[in-house]
Amino acid sequence: MNRAVFPLRIAGAIALLALLGAGVLPAAAAEPSPAPPSLRIVPAVRYGVVRAEQERGVLAPRVRPLLAWYQEEASPGSIAVVYTPEPRDSFPTVLRDGSGRTVARGTSFRWGDGWLSLVGVPSTARPGACELRLPAISVPFLVTARAFASEAIPLTAALTALRTEPDPRKTAEAVELAQLLARADPDALYETGPFVAPLAKPRRTAGYGDRREYRYGDGRSDVSVHNGVDLALPEGTPVAACGRGRVVMAKERIVTGWTVAIEHLPGLYSLYFHMSGVSVGAGDLVEKGQRIGAVGMTGLATGPHLHWEVQVAGIAVDPDRLTASLPFMPGAWPIPEPPPTALKPHPTPAPVTPAPPRPAQPEAPGN
Repeated sequence: MNRAVFPLRIAGAIALLALLGAGVLPAAAAEPSPAPPSLRIVPAVRYGVVRAEQERGVLAPRVRPLLAWYQEEASPGSIAVVYTPEPRDSFPTVLRDGSGRTVARGTSFRWGDGWLSLVGVPSTARPGACELRLPAISVPFLVTARAFASEAIPLTAALTALRTEPDPRKTAEAVELAQLLARADPDALYETGPFVAPLAKPRRTAGYGDRREYRYGDGRSDVSVHNGVDLALPEGTPVAACGRGRVVMAKERIVTGWTVAIEHLPGLYSLYFHMSGVSVGAGDLVEKGQRIGAVGMTGLATGPHLHWEVQVAGIAVDPDRLTASLPFMPGAWPIPEPPPTALKPHPTPAPVTPAPPRPAQPEAPGN
């Protein structure tokens, strides 16, 4: 038996909770359709709450358990969810591999009287047994296997220089974006439904997690992992916000060109790169499906396309997974309906800010 956790199925969990007299178990509801993600009932007890098995699981005196439900497995690119109904001061979560190394840290935020935590599983996470560290306890977590595509991208001399030559502005922009995506506004409870694709019927030129080899014009090469999906349509095609949220960045950057970043839940962001211009500004509240810009080929791009990315606490996850549903279903037991969210009417979108014209180039996979 695991020393830290005494996992039970539903019947056993209810029996244990009755013994503890916790009084915080949400009322069960009918099975929703479609079915929610696999949230295993775990009365996530701290070590010492339940005595050794040979003592028949007698409860240790004066030790209070932590009630929590969690998704016990996920593949790379997915988001694991943890919920506790307890009114705690904080609820940090960490995903660690079998060697104890940190794979990802979750973004946690208040949900009613309790907490929700979203933990992104990176595309580089190795399959196998891991642990999800919650306050004072660890629960077993399994990263399942997933295969990713590979591609080679030849770059012109100009794009080679753009990617490889040192540039203080490029470095500062990278640091700025990384710091922004690591933050979480605790009041950013905007989107609680599935995302929508930012483009209608695009041609997909690259997928999430693709293993890339950049072939430079001088004969050298470099490898990287693609953090989003590339969607190709003609330049000027409107780009829509994938969900309701607040714009936290709308500017032109060296590598990603005209860029928009939107926070949908605390620490959950969508990103849109290489646009020809933007029609929103930082601080704007946008609705799902609202125009935020237009397809372009600004920055490190070899053809007109949109790079669409989603990050959770600084971990890039698969955007396609969120168009089916969020990793949790509000109102589906054990997670209650979301707390009331007051979203102010957003202003009329400003005209699209155009990028300087550039010569047309053959359409190809971009960044």
